[in-house]
Amino acid sequence: MKQLILLLAIFLLGEAQAGELWNWNATAQTTLMSYSGSPQRKAAGEMGVLLSGDYLDDGGFTFGYTRTVVQLQQALANINQNELFVSARRNIFLDSARGEITLRADGHRIRNDDASTLTDDVRAAALQAAYLVYDKQYCFDLGYARSRYAGRFTVNQYTPGIGYAMQEGAGWLQLRSYLIAFSDTTLAQGISRTRALEAKYSYWLLPGNRFKPGKIQFSALGGKRLYAVDMDAGAVGNLSDLQTGAVALSVEWDVGRNNKLMVLGGQNRYENVSLGNKYRGNFLYANWNSGW
Repeated sequence: MKQLILLLAIFLLGEAQAGELWNWNATAQTTLMSYSGSPQRKAAGEMGVLLSGDYLDDGGFTFGYTRTVVQLQQALANINQNELFVSARRNIFLDSARGEITLRADGHRIRNDDASTLTDDVRAAALQAAYLVYDKQYCFDLGYARSRYAGRFTVNQYTPGIGYAMQEGAGWLQLRSYLIAFSDTTLAQGISRTRALEAKYSYWLLPGNRFKPGKIQFSALGGKRLYAVDMDAGAVGNLSDLQTGAVALSVEWDVGRNNKLMVLGGQNRYENVSLGNKYRGNFLYANWNSGW
């Protein structure tokens, strides 16, 4: 984390000059989740803020903070968690390759009062390189993440992905696989590795009245995923049991004056292998984004 912050500071000092243009945006977000079929988990809630800045088309940074509370069943104590997030990105334009490469580095620091102590004091770092052709018809990316948990338990993750335009540019399909390996199977419910595939389809609508959304997105995940680092969401799944599937639908509105509202709802499916228990988490997420 310290190295990432230092790189970010060097980036800002090298790029920021008096009078140059930066684009800024701030996001306030919240998530509510209700669990069904779990003997341990009852509900969860998250609240967070993000601040992002982009210097022309060269790159930018993001800082974030998220507060999470997991309400447990019966006499079990709730889990209270705080997460700090920092991200830096750099765009490189290659006319010879007719596209641009985006290099990105993320860092996460997580602290909580989980009685098991396993999910506390988590440090995660993630790197990604993405190539997008100039006409935005397709892209490729490859990500790597390494998470370190209490007790020196480590998680290594590879996330190759591909995206391509559909319906004359109005639609975009993204496929991403999660290949995750664990250093200690006893701390990963007896599992040495997991594999999952996530698909997202986005569609942009033509402008209309103020109630008409500008974008809709459907996503689904199949396979198994544990302790995943999601660079799209900027989040680490340190509090989850084994995820065995997910579906979600989001709708986004442009409400004017550089403000956007996005609402997402869906369901995650989980399994606690140690308890032989399968359960579901129904969630609702919303964020408000303002740019200037």
